[in-house]
Amino acid sequence: TKDEQRGAGWSRGAAEQGKRVAQNRIANRYANGRGVAIDPGEAATWHLIARAHGASDFWLDGYVASLSDENAEKAKTRAAKWQQAAKLPSPLF
Repeated sequence: TKDEQRGAGWSRGAAEQGKRVAQNRIANRYANGRGVAIDPGEAATWHLIARAHGASDFWLDGYVASLSDENAEKAKTRAAKWQQAAKLPSPLF
């Protein structure tokens, strides 16, 4: 049987290790509430991090574009802070 919460935990762990596919997967989980509570800010943050590392997802691009300017700016700030803390290249947005 599927264990969405466990899957989300694995995706989050891999995302935090810098795996760009996992970063997009956890973004999608936050956007759709699969194994985690729906959180548009977290979804956008993880997608922006993944996109900065070369992962693309047209659906998530549209999702992030649909956010208010304020929420989009918050996500960009959080993504940049995560990048700095992880000592990875800065996001390209």
